[in-house]
Amino acid sequence: MRTLAALSLAALAAGCSLTNDTVLVAMLIESPAAPAAIVPTPPPPVAVAQVFLGEVDTGLGSPPSQGSMTPISGATVKLLKDNVEVATLVETPPGSGYYEKTGTGLYQAGASFRFTAQVGADQYWGEVVGAPSAPSPTVNGNSLMAYGTYGAIPASSTLARTCTGLCDVGIYGVWPVSSGGAFDGGANPSCTNLPQEAAGILNLAFLDDTAWRTTSFTLGKSPCFPPLTGYPGGYVVGLANLKKGTVSSNTSVFSVAFAGTSGAAGVTVAAP
Repeated sequence: MRTLAALSLAALAAGCSLTNDTVLVAMLIESPAAPAAIVPTPPPPVAVAQVFLGEVDTGLGSPPSQGSMTPISGATVKLLKDNVEVATLVETPPGSGYYEKTGTGLYQAGASFRFTAQVGADQYWGEVVGAPSAPSPTVNGNSLMAYGTYGAIPASSTLARTCTGLCDVGIYGVWPVSSGGAFDGGANPSCTNLPQEAAGILNLAFLDDTAWRTTSFTLGKSPCFPPLTGYPGGYVVGLANLKKGTVSSNTSVFSVAFAGTSGAAGVTVAAP
């Protein structure tokens, strides 16, 4: 699920004037470790670093659209942690303007991360200083909520976290894990508050992100907790703390950088 393109295009669709024509959208996010009660041998957390680079025509007389933005291909894109290079992002697929690297051990709470994109003689960057720690989320007051039957799951549940001061941007996702199944934090969740449409992404990145900085979120049984195909099973409820950083002055006003990591709560279900 590539949200970076939507993030860029949502900004462009706003029709605001751009002082520069290069858009850089960067994100580093680490998946949660699944609770052992749901996945007995949970895989290590995996971090995904993504950068989108595109160019728009600042002379357009109408709001730019997807067709008027040209991906910047062939850039050299790197991720640095505390000024030390830790990864080179690969354009996938070639010509798309998307650069990505997935791996373990990329993320570290408290570190500073900088994405650099070298395009000929020009360098663009996005940076997050003091990357956040993982939250310790709970569902209905418990880090592991157990239900005897699927029918006992309430119509709505509360996913909560504790924040000191202003909460970081909170992005949640729920992943069903049936009996004997595996957990893949990179797969599409059954529900998420990561915006899937232009207006919501624009709010999150550039306008009013208040709805993502709350201490709790409401999870509906539908669609967050769909019936499992095998019991006993459960759900990994992941919550990421994301910090918004800064970008270089030679990028458009709608460039952005985020970095963060995830914690997980669990919901177990013994029988249908």
